[in-house]
Amino acid sequence: MLNKIKTYFPKTRSRFLVFIILGIILVCAVTTGAVYDVTSKKIRVHEVDIYKNSDVTRTLRTRQETVEGFLEERDLSVSEYDKMNVSKSDLLIDDMELNIRRGVPVTVVVRGEQKLLSATSATVEEMLAENNILTAEADEITPARGEAVISGMTVTVVSVTSDYVVETTEIPFETVEQEDASLYKGEKKVVTEGVNGTLDTMYHIVWHDGAEISREAVGEAVTLAPVNKVVSVGTKEKVVAVKASTEGAARVNLSSRGDMRYKKKLTVTATAYDTSPAQNGGHSKTALGMTPRFGIVAVDPRVIPLGSRLYVESVDEGGSWVYGYAIAGDTGGAIKGNRIDLCYNTNREANAFGRRSATVYVLE
Repeated sequence: MLNKIKTYFPKTRSRFLVFIILGIILVCAVTTGAVYDVTSKKIRVHEVDIYKNSDVTRTLRTRQETVEGFLEERDLSVSEYDKMNVSKSDLLIDDMELNIRRGVPVTVVVRGEQKLLSATSATVEEMLAENNILTAEADEITPARGEAVISGMTVTVVSVTSDYVVETTEIPFETVEQEDASLYKGEKKVVTEGVNGTLDTMYHIVWHDGAEISREAVGEAVTLAPVNKVVSVGTKEKVVAVKASTEGAARVNLSSRGDMRYKKKLTVTATAYDTSPAQNGGHSKTALGMTPRFGIVAVDPRVIPLGSRLYVESVDEGGSWVYGYAIAGDTGGAIKGNRIDLCYNTNREANAFGRRSATVYVLE
């Protein structure tokens, strides 16, 4: 019996020691794991690759400090065309979510300027919006907006704009000759100075990237009818020859207005202005919407109604000067009562006119 007890105790002691050692190892393992868990971070990685129809989410643990270190540790490559919700230099935090969208290179040409961009979208339209390239509905996009994005593709955006534009052109006046028995043959006299008219033409114009590609006339209107130049041609036979050196040239005092019907005759003070905006209150159009030019007269509408056809000459029935046929097409702050302002094409002509007395016929 004693021998059995002696034999038992050594075996029991050895077993006890084994249990103690195993316990220590287990405690160390648990402790080490706990320390690792305390210092490690849980990262949720969401990878989307629409071009491979892939959408994967994984939860990984790491003891790395930065996003870049974590990517290298897990062998997660991120190219220059991929997009992440964080920067590689950002610090990692526990329960961090890392979103990676796989992208492809795309070349985009906008207004002739070529750019290499990244695309993570499915269609051309989404790719343009993703890269903050704004387009209008009328713009021409090749390939079309709904086409699928392909790695290495080239997308061209042409800006298309259109508008209606009114352009003014001149209608040249004609010269009309009329026989005048009061003038000798070979003599001519200008009865009425010619005035060019104006024609407004409306065009529908289309531009591609700012360059005009089409122009279509859609309407036109005569805004000012031309006034023909009237020249009297002498028909009178010379009975006695007169030498110019001794007798001088014969003078015929004939009013340049010719035969006309009028409903009002006024004696006024006339001044002159030119076509520049500076002399038109900063405006490029008259009170009736006309372009300032010779033949347009500023009036007081209480005295001479706007739009009236006029004939203007010096008070000596045109003996000193003749302005001719005109239109009451403008007003002016200083044009009050019996005063008019005659438009000349140049500042030199306007200054030369100065201030004069004039006769105005308001024509029927």
